[in-house]
Amino acid sequence: MAGRRLIVNEETLSCAICLESWLRNKPRVLPCQHTFCLDCLENLETNNTIKCPVCRQNVTIPNGGVINFPRNLLISSLTQSLEEDMIHNCKIHLKELISPPIFCKTCNSPPICEDCLNQDHSGLHCRIIPCKSSPNLMKTYEQAFNDQKNINSENSDILIKAIGEYEVAGYKLLQEEFSKLKEKIREFYNTKNHELDAMMSNMNSTLTNKKQLDSYLKMLPKTKLILEQPPRVSLAVALQEKTEKNRNYKPPIDDLLSKESLNLTEMSLDNNNQDCSPQKELVKFLSIEKIKSPSIYIRNGGFLFLQSDNYLKSVLRKKFNRIVFRKFLNLPDESCLLEPTISQFAMTDHDIYGLSSDNGHILHFELSTPLQTVEFKHFYNKSFTSIVAREDQTGLKYVGAKRKDKYYLFVNGSFRWMIKNALFSGLFMRCNGDIIVQNKIDKTLIFLSADDGSIKESFNIPNVKDIFEYLPHGYIVLQQDYDDSFIYFYDYAFKQKQKLKQCSKILGYGKSTFICSNSSETALYKLRDIK
Repeated sequence: MAGRRLIVNEETLSCAICLESWLRNKPRVLPCQHTFCLDCLENLETNNTIKCPVCRQNVTIPNGGVINFPRNLLISSLTQSLEEDMIHNCKIHLKELISPPIFCKTCNSPPICEDCLNQDHSGLHCRIIPCKSSPNLMKTYEQAFNDQKNINSENSDILIKAIGEYEVAGYKLLQEEFSKLKEKIREFYNTKNHELDAMMSNMNSTLTNKKQLDSYLKMLPKTKLILEQPPRVSLAVALQEKTEKNRNYKPPIDDLLSKESLNLTEMSLDNNNQDCSPQKELVKFLSIEKIKSPSIYIRNGGFLFLQSDNYLKSVLRKKFNRIVFRKFLNLPDESCLLEPTISQFAMTDHDIYGLSSDNGHILHFELSTPLQTVEFKHFYNKSFTSIVAREDQTGLKYVGAKRKDKYYLFVNGSFRWMIKNALFSGLFMRCNGDIIVQNKIDKTLIFLSADDGSIKESFNIPNVKDIFEYLPHGYIVLQQDYDDSFIYFYDYAFKQKQKLKQCSKILGYGKSTFICSNSSETALYKLRDIK
């Protein structure tokens, strides 16, 4: 029997506590079979029990906390069905694509929906054509792609062989240099030993001066050879991406679903690296103690982070936290109690923006010094889960916030725009207020304009865990690479990429520094050009 789709009322999937849909909000089911958001249930916890808001039944919290209540088995199938439907929808208007698919050749658009056709491509200059899939055409492209794969394999073998030759030559040079260092060490201490032998042979002489021997013995431990700094190895060989068009092959663009022509991309070895911007390196300033905090910001010789006040929590049976300013160079911490308590915060040079632990509302405080008590004022009365903030060079203050699939932007304390898109995830921000999100389907980075929330540009940078703008160089990106994650540097056009360091998490950042953490250590780093 063919499967039928059922229409489910949105209220059926709503949490009775926050009145929002729990479909993508970590829902948990109580023994009475009522479903609520995980965060909402955690706020109801009292003496290891929860009273169901619907049927008023008292429920004992399982070992490990509220998170160990069972999941709703309906969620997985509903979520999977929703994502499958999204694949066949327009990424801009979230509506079903026109079938058979069509696209605009003038704008180089992907397949479009009816809203795209009526709103974005209705002008006389737009040329709407169907997406054809000719078997002969596909065979032609399949052969071209296979030929390119063979070319890629040949180029890879050539480059790997060349690198191998450089490797052998490099090892030979290193061995020669280290052999010279070892020989200098041997000569130094052989000379010292000869001096000692001469003194020992003259000790039985009647002419030996005891005072002179005592003075010489005192000087012996003070004379030694030291290694001032570890040897640094620098490689001048770099790989540069080079693109060339195949003049003999011209694919019929009108018959292609793809909007790009066929380009043959090769990797060329450039010893001089004249066409690349200067290579970057990470410089470690100091190691610091690992800190568990949802928000860390570097500021004026130290960094600020959130810390729970366990003493007040145990006495008053209520969550309290404080902002701690931990100074570098082992100077004493400064801290101030927060009222009301926040779950995370974002910071600029002059302001702190926090999310209330009680209801997720945005709170605001004008920062003067870390010493005074922080008394937040209400900034925007809606519940949010993430917040970012920036201040540009002209003094404009940008605050970005996310609640479920809705993104908000505020400029100088005033609401500017809100967009809703279920395909977006993550929340990052440029220094000019542009919001950066990631597409859940194709994992592209999307830049939303600070002016109106429209899509400004997008880049195919997959598996991004964190990104922030590093003025004036480009972007620091934490990217998952198979089983590990690494810090990469990208230029502003995302054309040049350089792997810098293995890192599990970027804990916090400032204007020119950031805190990186991995399994071995947590440290403060800065990016600089390799001279």
